[in-house]
Amino acid sequence: MDLSGETLITLSNFDQWRLTVETALEPARIRPLRRIDTFTTQIACELATSGSGVAVVDLLTVLENVSKGLEWRPFEPEVDFDIALVRPASRYRSRLSNHLVKRLRVAARDTEAELLAAYASQQTG
Repeated sequence: MDLSGETLITLSNFDQWRLTVETALEPARIRPLRRIDTFTTQIACELATSGSGVAVVDLLTVLENVSKGLEWRPFEPEVDFDIALVRPASRYRSRLSNHLVKRLRVAARDTEAELLAAYASQQTG
C-alpha cells in the first residue's frame, strides 16, 4: 500500500517508533496527506478501524485488534523495534527476579513464534 495521500496515524513525538517509520518512508519519497498523532498503538488501531486513516503499528498490537474489524497488511520495508528489560547492574538479583526474567524470555519466544505464524499466513492468504 502506498501511503502517499493517505492520512497517517502515528505515535507522538515521545516515541521512537514514529521516527523509525518516517525514516523508512523517506527514501521512497512517500508523503502522507496529513498526520494524526496519538500516544498509543491501541488508539492508533481504533482510529484506523473507524476509518480515520492508516496506522503503522507492531504486529502484536495488530493481532489484538483484528477481531475488532481492523484490516492489516505487512509494512514494507520491514521495521524492527526493540523491547528491553532493564535491571540495575549494582543491585542484587533475587531468585524471584531471575525467575521472572526466564519466564519473560519464554513468553517472548512464544509470542515471536505466534507473530511469525500470523505474518506468514497473511503473506500466503
